[in-house]
Amino acid sequence: MKNYKSARDILALYVRKNEKNYAYRSSLAIALAGMGEKTKAIEEGEKALLLSGTQNKMDESDMRINLAKISVLTGDYDNAFTLISFSLNNPSYFSKEILLYDPVWKPLMDNPQYRKKIKKL
Repeated sequence: MKNYKSARDILALYVRKNEKNYAYRSSLAIALAGMGEKTKAIEEGEKALLLSGTQNKMDESDMRINLAKISVLTGDYDNAFTLISFSLNNPSYFSKEILLYDPVWKPLMDNPQYRKKIKKL
């Protein structure tokens, strides 16, 4: 929690100085999600996704995956699955192997319902 709060404080300053920087916004959203601030985290994550889509499609893909991470951190597995499905079926740096080995996805992958759905993708 201490690390999430520290990250939130620093990233909030960066976002205030450069409101169009989607990478800062997305990182702030992850910190907020880690602190349990679901509504704020999703708002920031969605802003980051929107901003990135106007500049670079691969960055947009990364922001979509970050929004999926936020969804996992806040327990919204349905939204996470939707975002993951899109990323696996469109150009991105994301893969099924990342789902298996990156611990951020463990809560989703430990759920038999989603694990089964992901294997079908």
